[in-house]
Amino acid sequence: MVPPEPTDANPLRIGRYEVISHLATGGMAQIYLARQTGLGSFERHVVLKTILRERATDQRFVTMFLDEAKLAATLNHQNVAQVYEVDHADGAYFMAMEYVHGENTRAILETTIRRGWTIPLELAVMIISGAAAGLHHAHERRGKNGQPLHIVHRDVSPANIMVGYDGSVKVLDFGIAKAEERATKTIGGTIKGKYGYMSPEQCKGKPIDRRSDIFALGIVLYELTTLRRAFKGNDDFETMKRIVAGDLVLPSTVIPGFSRELEAIILTALATDPGARFQSAQELIEALDAFTVRAKLTGTNTAMGRFMLQLFGTKKEPWIDATLQSTDHTLVTPAEIEQEDEVQDEDEDDNDETLVLGNRQDVHRVLAEFNAPVVPRTMTPSSPAASPHAPTQMTVVPHPPAEPRPMPERSRR
Repeated sequence: MVPPEPTDANPLRIGRYEVISHLATGGMAQIYLARQTGLGSFERHVVLKTILRERATDQRFVTMFLDEAKLAATLNHQNVAQVYEVDHADGAYFMAMEYVHGENTRAILETTIRRGWTIPLELAVMIISGAAAGLHHAHERRGKNGQPLHIVHRDVSPANIMVGYDGSVKVLDFGIAKAEERATKTIGGTIKGKYGYMSPEQCKGKPIDRRSDIFALGIVLYELTTLRRAFKGNDDFETMKRIVAGDLVLPSTVIPGFSRELEAIILTALATDPGARFQSAQELIEALDAFTVRAKLTGTNTAMGRFMLQLFGTKKEPWIDATLQSTDHTLVTPAEIEQEDEVQDEDEDDNDETLVLGNRQDVHRVLAEFNAPVVPRTMTPSSPAASPHAPTQMTVVPHPPAEPRPMPERSRR
């Protein structure tokens, strides 16, 4: 069976959830905002993730979806978006997940750049430390038998790190995560991830572990503190070649006066050799904590919330926002969803597209290229913590103003 089509006379319900609005469409699932009601005027709003209609009869996709749900449900941490329920009802497999009232880090980056601001250093570090804490929790999880699950997110990127208007930080979407207890396993030589945020070993289709996620966190930290892409090329293949070669512009080249200690932390996270990186997300957190103490930087949820208010204005929860209210709460029509997706596709940055490269010919071409001997371009580390694999410098771009300007409150969209 597949989920029923919504109509004006019959608002879409999935199990005990009433769908309020459509949020997004991915390669495997639809994402909705929904509400659950109960006795005593009980009401809870959640994000519902359901398999796309055209995938609902494909057992492999159903198994992948249930794998994701099972994996996410094992995680219980303040820096990971929670999964409340997994079920099958009304012809649909679905996950009910925590709704995070905020913006993803990609929106924060894009809005900051558009306004000509910078992200306060202590807040950039706070975002990475929060995401690292959530990932460390996942990396450390063990199964019922007490054995490590060896979870690797594989899709760490700005789009999958949410920052709440209350200053909270949450890691999202373990949809392509690697873990021991998944029923579906990645076929050897298949590349999965967002190509702008893959580790060198991920690009090469080699075995990966938690250090691959640390590399991705290093990319996001680089971008939050320099406001430029770390490895962006003219196309996805060139981007991946730059990652494998360690072709990176030093932060201190992009921004004169950039902290050498923070630069060393970034370069360690971005070492092409996994053995030269931080060996756990906890090690990265400890290095960032030591840096903020020495630099006398203090990041708090209050300060983060204030910055979010400056950046995006006052934002109500969507279920009380007049622009989303309706008398029957009917789901938007399929035609409206298709139109909305077209607009999102036009606005979506290409490096935020999750790549699953499984075509045998493409995989062989890419892996043959990336697994050829590479001579690393090295430099003298700026401190003992810097990676010996840090690359040479490239052309730089001007840096935006140092401090954010106050702005009037506004509502996005």
